[in-house]
Amino acid sequence: MSEVLKKKRSPDINDWARTLYFYNPGLARILDEDKRVGIKTVEELGLPQYKKTEAELVDFLENPEQYFDTVGSRKFYINLIPKWGTGRFGEYNLSREEVFSHIENKIKTADFSRYIIIVQQYFKNIFGGSIVVGQEIDQVEAEFRHKTMSGIASGFKTPEIIIKRNEYGEFRFANLSDQIS
Repeated sequence: MSEVLKKKRSPDINDWARTLYFYNPGLARILDEDKRVGIKTVEELGLPQYKKTEAELVDFLENPEQYFDTVGSRKFYINLIPKWGTGRFGEYNLSREEVFSHIENKIKTADFSRYIIIVQQYFKNIFGGSIVVGQEIDQVEAEFRHKTMSGIASGFKTPEIIIKRNEYGEFRFANLSDQIS
């Protein structure tokens, strides 16, 4: 096992979904949504996105250079998505070699055929966050912080910048010490 990939981490959405399956399977299925659903939504909205490629994991492992070259970055963000059941895995800031270590550490060789891999470009995050857009004009909210948003998503970090849209379509910005009017 690669020591590079062994690190302490805060719980993530996958942990929440796995735990919830026992108590609330419906909510667990929503939280455990296939990562490709969100990617497709970003594409449909015409929002900017990183270069990416998707493949059956066994196909990727037969000719990984083809997929790395298609994405064209030095570091990668990968998602390992099961074709059925739970057990998706994602990791970022991986070199080509670390991608293979991550796969070996997360998935048994016998299960490789159960997975799809998404390989995306990865660049150092200056800010990370999330934007939620609803149907109504005032249903836009965003939270950001320096580096990545993973701490916000897991509930261990507070956003540094909050953006909300009011009923007039105007955006209001605030930092931690400000209130949004």
